Amino acid sequence: MALADELVAITAKLADMAYELGADPATLRRHMHTLQQVDEITQVQLIIADLLRTEDLGGCHLSRVGISDLAQRLQCSYEHYSRAVQIAKS
Repeated sequence: MALADELVAITAKLADMAYELGADPATLRRHMHTLQQVDEITQVQLIIADLLRTEDLGGCHLSRVGISDLAQRLQCSYEHYSRAVQIAKS
């Protein structure tokens, strides 16, 4: 829970910085693509924070991830690490 809280806090700072930069029309025009990437990063960070707060981190929770690329990467990682844990236990 503490990690999720920290992630949310730094995400808010990152979002505030992006908002401040985007408030300047010249900066916005020059760096629109980069600011959009920052927005995507903040969305992913908040999704990860929500997943960290989930008590059961089983793959079923990954279907709730809003960004499909992230959901697919997490599902692959989850399956990989689940197999590794099973092999280690046997």
